[in-house]
Amino acid sequence: MLCKACNCAVSINEILKCSHCAEIFHHGCVNITPKKYKKFLASGARQWICPICDIKYKYLKGDNTPVRSQVTRIQLSADQTESNTPSGSPPLPPARLDVSTMSIEDSHVVDISCNQQDVISFDKFSALIDQKLEGIKYSLINEIETRLHTIKSSLMSDITSKMKDECASVTQALKDDLNRTTEYLVGEQKDLRKALETAEERIVALEKDKLESESLFKNMRRQMDALDKASRSRNLEIQCIPQKRNENLIFIFKSLCDLIGHPMSEGDISSIKRVASLNPNSERPRNIIVSLPSTRHRDSIISAFKNYNKKNPVTSVHLHIPGPANRLFIAEHHSSTCKAIFAAARKACKEKKYKYCWVKDERVYVRKEDGGVPFILG
Repeated sequence: MLCKACNCAVSINEILKCSHCAEIFHHGCVNITPKKYKKFLASGARQWICPICDIKYKYLKGDNTPVRSQVTRIQLSADQTESNTPSGSPPLPPARLDVSTMSIEDSHVVDISCNQQDVISFDKFSALIDQKLEGIKYSLINEIETRLHTIKSSLMSDITSKMKDECASVTQALKDDLNRTTEYLVGEQKDLRKALETAEERIVALEKDKLESESLFKNMRRQMDALDKASRSRNLEIQCIPQKRNENLIFIFKSLCDLIGHPMSEGDISSIKRVASLNPNSERPRNIIVSLPSTRHRDSIISAFKNYNKKNPVTSVHLHIPGPANRLFIAEHHSSTCKAIFAAARKACKEKKYKYCWVKDERVYVRKEDGGVPFILG
């Protein structure tokens, strides 16, 4: 059962029931003190009217005036009085507002009329109800805030727990991926390091082989140069002799030797031939290479040619070769490297005004003037 005024549960020790509207109230909600409530129950009164119905009743009767003095009365209905009063007993006196006992289950109606000082107006009762409702409102607000705080704390706790679980799961997954990636990179690094070590070992071996090959190549080059020099040491090179078809090179060479005063027999000639020019676009005739029995034969012919050529420059006309007169030259048979060095040396001698430049035994010599010290270039 709920109080009409405060809408709270009413216990059996503080209940009042209106005889008009049958609504239930706390005795404290209608300004009845516990002492008066006990006196009211002790008096045996059975009818009580709530302040709302009392105001309506007085308004209809025109008694709701502050001038009129009202007397509290408690009346029982005639039927109840007659049924409850024994025959021959005197009638019950009018009861005051003091109340002591009243049963909720009692079907009798209690009518309580208060003194003027105990009666409240409708506005005061409305203000009292508003005050009670305001307290209930604050109580409900506090309760709602408490419950919302509890729900918020619970939600935050659940969300925090779930976020921690999710973060732990994600962190563990990242750790696992990082561990796998690290292990893979470590394995790749080991393989790469092993491959690099193998490559370094191979490079060291290749460098060693290279050094050995270079050393071997140099030795072979020196040996080949020595062999080439030895093979060229018995050769003569005749330059600028016009080239004709079906020419007889042995006859031309013997005629040249007879001309310079150093006759040679055909048996002294090991071989004779023309060789290709280093510059295929050159208009000069190809040189003639003559192989002789020894270096002594070569040097004697060169010496005789130089002596004769100083006095009488030798040309192709002296050999009865038709065509324009070409100056002839006889020299040692040099390698292409020596010839390149000799050509560069002659050009430099002209620029530096060196007077002599010659080749002897695959070495290029230069001398600035008569009586000077010769320098070896190559």
